[in-house]
Amino acid sequence: MQIQVDIGFENLIKIVKQLPKDQLLRFKKELEKESTEDAQQKDLRSFLLNAPVFTDEQVATIEQTRKDIDKWRETDILINPVFKPSGKFATMVGRDGQHYFNLIASNGQVILSSEGYTTTAAMHNGIESVKKNALDDKHYERADSKNGKFYFNLKAANGQVIGKSQMYESEASRDNGIESVKKNASDSIITEE
Repeated sequence: MQIQVDIGFENLIKIVKQLPKDQLLRFKKELEKESTEDAQQKDLRSFLLNAPVFTDEQVATIEQTRKDIDKWRETDILINPVFKPSGKFATMVGRDGQHYFNLIASNGQVILSSEGYTTTAAMHNGIESVKKNALDDKHYERADSKNGKFYFNLKAANGQVIGKSQMYESEASRDNGIESVKKNASDSIITEE
């Protein structure tokens, strides 16, 4: 049941003063809680209505700063001893003017070599394709040569060869080479040789 009484402010003060001490403390806490909640609501509303708005120039500066930070992080990977990438993609331009890459394991051994690409962009697409397809065993074509050695090709989803292995003495060595490509491809950095 709720009763509504219209009393003046002076009468309200008299009633509050007559409250026992414990009820008076509870009353004060309720008033403080209510005023704190009101202040928080007002602060949030004020913030939302008066929040800073960025100009297009400021947004462009923020985006460029993020790109610079990402670039710095990539550079830091090269000098930060805490992060050790598994291997690297060593890129080069051949005597024929074509662009090539080798995937090199952390032990320095070349584990996958590309075919020639006409542009740097096409070569980088090839590297991304290796990273994308390396983990899936169905993209590996295992083969043996006429001289009795073993090798593999890594193929893209469209069946195109994106990398060839070295020659191995045994099937087990070849399979270890495939496992090494799977392990090294995804987080290897790209360097120019």
